[in-house]
This record gives sequence, C-alpha cells and structure tokens, in this order.
Amino acid sequence: MMTIEQFNPPHPGELIHETYIEPFHDITGNKIADSLGVAHSTFNRILNGKSRISPEMAVRLSCVLGGTDQSWLNLQAHYDLGIARSVVKTNKLKPIHFELAVA
Repeated sequence: MMTIEQFNPPHPGELIHETYIEPFHDITGNKIADSLGVAHSTFNRILNGKSRISPEMAVRLSCVLGGTDQSWLNLQAHYDLGIARSVVKTNKLKPIHFELAVA
C-alpha cells in the first residue's frame, strides 16, 4: 500500500490562523491567548511559526479550540518531521543489520 506524504506540512500556527482567526471577525490571536491563559507574545510566536506546540500547549489548545491534545502534538510532529527530512542528508547513512546470537 502506498502512502502519500505531505512534502511541506504547515506549521500548526498557520493552521490555527487559517481555521480559527481568519474566518471570524471577532476572533483575534490575543483573544485566543487570553482563553488559553498564556501571554499574547507566547501565542503570537506560535501563530508566526517561531515556537512549537508543547505538550502543555496541546492540552490548552484542546480545551479551547477543540480536537485532542494528541492531534495538536501530531500536527507539530508532522511539521518537525517535514523540516528534518528537508535538511538531513541520508545518502551516506548505512543501516546496521542486527543478528541474534544463537546460544
């Protein structure tokens, strides 16, 4: 079975902005930050892709915006993995073949 990987996954902050702020006239990043109980600057760093979604923030986002805390962490991990795949050079890496010792 072939799986399709997203080449350049968006930062979770971009998804938050597009899903929870842009469509609504009365919702701002500062309003969400207040609901999350975090500093405006902390949340703005997430919105701007400068900070990661921590486990603690994932729990807060789940309570305030919905979804599960795990889904928020998965979005961050997917983004991080996309970045890693673009920068890690694997062409010279060689796998180790493990063999069990026979007693």
